[in-house]
Amino acid sequence: MNSEKRLLTEKEVCQFLSVSRPFLARARSEGRPDGPPFIKCGRAVRYDIRDLERYLDANRKGGAN
Repeated sequence: MNSEKRLLTEKEVCQFLSVSRPFLARARSEGRPDGPPFIKCGRAVRYDIRDLERYLDANRKGGAN
């Protein structure tokens, strides 16, 4: 993966993680530990792709990590 910082929109994150927008919104508003880390840029919410890759690795189930 390219090491440059890439911020994704909520819509892009939904596609990347295969989750719904309501899940992301609830995870943010409730501060749920099972949600991915996010960045607030004013009113906009963005997700760093490197954080999302770590999030996926941390939530991997079964098999070797």
